[in-house]
Amino acid sequence: MNRYKQQGFSLIELIIVIVIVAILAAFAAPGFMNTIQKVRTESAQSDLVRMLKEGKRVARSSSTTVSITLDNNVTTGSSLTLAAGSGLNRVETISSGVQFENEIAVIFSALGTVTPPDPDPMFRLVVVNDETAMKRYVDVTASGQIIAHLATFTP
Repeated sequence: MNRYKQQGFSLIELIIVIVIVAILAAFAAPGFMNTIQKVRTESAQSDLVRMLKEGKRVARSSSTTVSITLDNNVTTGSSLTLAAGSGLNRVETISSGVQFENEIAVIFSALGTVTPPDPDPMFRLVVVNDETAMKRYVDVTASGQIIAHLATFTP
């Protein structure tokens, strides 16, 4: 009679479990990467909306013009710059791998309104993810209304 009971797992059982986990991870990885890219794009859109709202608020509260500039820079990354007549300047870098479709300046008047480029009735600001070409839109109307589109558009 054998006094010793077998305890634990055999090497073959452990290898089989590792192979199964690796196969599942291989299927999950692309979906996880897409989720990361989507979050980066949404974060950049959120940063843009927040900066536009702050620019409008500063323009109205200090009765001055405020410029929000969207800038794409290869070395330092894309950024938003808030510049007010009172000398208030702030630069904020957005998520890596995300750029603006157009480098443009949105200028809020002391009343919180903007003058869109002719013949457009509004500014359409587009945040683009470099890796997936996913786009998120933000519209700024002539009255200064800021509209973030929640839908994600892909080509």
